[in-house]
Amino acid sequence: MNRPCALLLLLVASLTATSCNLFKTQAHIESDTSWSGSFDGRTIDGRGSRTIDLGGGTGAKCAVVQKQTREGFLTLKIDDEERTTTAAFGVVSVCGGSAI
Repeated sequence: MNRPCALLLLLVASLTATSCNLFKTQAHIESDTSWSGSFDGRTIDGRGSRTIDLGGGTGAKCAVVQKQTREGFLTLKIDDEERTTTAAFGVVSVCGGSAI
């Protein structure tokens, strides 16, 4: 394949990846207990570790999560921001920005 065609294919692949919104912001929860939280406006209940899609686009994506027990730990991470609680019924809040 000649060089101009290879560059064109690379450009098309790059634009397609962007328009498909492959770079979505995600909230990562690590926990050994049950929790409940608000993830960019949606309420989700869970137990243990989980990854939650916060969608793409620009602007901050935020989550607030509370342990539903006295014991255990809960860590919430979005992008490079991370918070952990071991407090009884502890709450963590994190905001991160989307890459796109």
